[in-house]
Amino acid sequence: MKSKLFMEKTERIKTGTGKWVTIVPDHSGNYTLYEDNDYLGCILFDSAENWIYDGEKLCVMEQEEIAGFITGHTKEMHDLLKSLDQNAVINLL
Repeated sequence: MKSKLFMEKTERIKTGTGKWVTIVPDHSGNYTLYEDNDYLGCILFDSAENWIYDGEKLCVMEQEEIAGFITGHTKEMHDLLKSLDQNAVINLL
């Protein structure tokens, strides 16, 4: 479920890659993303609260971080990303 914090105000977060992303909500429950004045795309939600990134400038990890921040599932997203990093290391061995 999307966080109600974002229904009315713009937020700014720092991703794990060091990007400062401004998240601008619209009235339909979608979120436009900017880094400074550079358009990064949108996080779009459907009626079932599934999200998709509509853009080309963010890596999957950044997309997951931002979606987790929007939905309020930051801890769950952090744990998922951490496990993905560990799996990547295991796969390299």
